[in-house]
Amino acid sequence: MTHYPSYRSAEGVPELFPALLRMVRPGLTVAVLLAGYTGMVLGDGGFPPCGVTLGVLFALAMTAAGAVILNGVVERKKDAGLHRLRRRVAALHRVGVVPATCIGSALIVAGLATAWLSANRLTLLLLATAVVFYVLLYTCWLKRLPHGTVPGGVPGALPVLVGYAAVRDTLGPEALFLFLILFLWQPPHFWLLTLHHGDDYRRARIPAPITTGDTRYACLLIRSYIVALLPATLSLWLFGYCSWRYAVVTGICWLQFAVTAWRPDRRNRAVTAFRFSIIFLTVLCLAVILDRGMHFT
Repeated sequence: MTHYPSYRSAEGVPELFPALLRMVRPGLTVAVLLAGYTGMVLGDGGFPPCGVTLGVLFALAMTAAGAVILNGVVERKKDAGLHRLRRRVAALHRVGVVPATCIGSALIVAGLATAWLSANRLTLLLLATAVVFYVLLYTCWLKRLPHGTVPGGVPGALPVLVGYAAVRDTLGPEALFLFLILFLWQPPHFWLLTLHHGDDYRRARIPAPITTGDTRYACLLIRSYIVALLPATLSLWLFGYCSWRYAVVTGICWLQFAVTAWRPDRRNRAVTAFRFSIIFLTVLCLAVILDRGMHFT
């Protein structure tokens, strides 16, 4: 019998909120919001109006939370084989599969309705595409392929297009450059995590380069994507959408990321590089926001 950590208070009263909070993965939701707001600032050329901003960010938060809950419902059996996800599986066990499915679906509907009311049709279309791609294509199909995380990066990068479209009602070249940056960032970010938890992923039989090939092959893939990430990162400066300040900050941060992740097979290097990949993306988004918001270009 599987042992699940308790989600009850000292008095024995059920506490559903902590379980739901763990299921929606707040860190991922914050990353989606940051990416979406970065797209909005890039498209607006400054800080967008408060009303549109709040509406789009709420829509992104609701759809991201709902999609993650449904992902957890579909993947609950495989997730149970991963030691690092035991508390997330316990949270689903506490809430229940049917209630979690209803809550996740309701959040998605609320998010899409908010996008329809606060933005435009293109924003709604892109947001709906992200949800369908993540919940159906990625969760039910691509996640079962060794390199499924590559096309699986599409829904993770779409929030920047959602934010951009919300203020421009179109998609410009700079939005596609930012989309490309996030798309190239996601595979090495995930593969670094699988390197750190390699034994865990092998036991659970979850497809990934580290579980289907040797470690050197996985390291080569990580390095290749990180190298490709540099010209994509600098493209916003090279084509005049961001200033040299953005280029300097992101270039230095990319260099540190590359150095840290160059030999991820060494002891504790994979987890360090994984954490720095998060720092890199956060710095890049903040650099775009400050650069465009303060009109440095």
